[in-house]
Amino acid sequence: MTLLYVKKLIAAQLNPLLIYCYGYETISKLKRSTFLLKQVTEEKTFAFDLLIIMPDESVIEESLKQEIQEQIAHFGTVSFKIHSLYFMLRKMNEGNIFFNWVSKSGILLYDRNATSRLLPPRVEQAFKKEANAFYQEDATMEDYLTRNFNGNA
Repeated sequence: MTLLYVKKLIAAQLNPLLIYCYGYETISKLKRSTFLLKQVTEEKTFAFDLLIIMPDESVIEESLKQEIQEQIAHFGTVSFKIHSLYFMLRKMNEGNIFFNWVSKSGILLYDRNATSRLLPPRVEQAFKKEANAFYQEDATMEDYLTRNFNGNA
């Protein structure tokens, strides 16, 4: 339910082409005590990592990002990376491990006008070297997402 609400909110506010969830964490706490008037209390928190693909290079203002964060704060936290479709296509064709894996294995939450059909198929050989380094815990991969994912060419 929470992820559905987050998706609807972001889709309405930003009007993206694609929204992928590439990571999430849920924490549930259930407490019961014989000595309390209210026998059971339950708390849930969520954290989602989203990739949001926009139609162009338009810049999303920080105030709008903050507004979205505030509207979903009672559920937990959402971190999102925002890129253009052109940027994602270019990175996938270059063999970027992140975009290839997210498009193949991430949870596609929103797909306006079947945009996901424009994405190239995942080709294992294209990013095999990066994947091997990732799995071997090569020190150069520690900052992979920040190094290769923040809009740098």
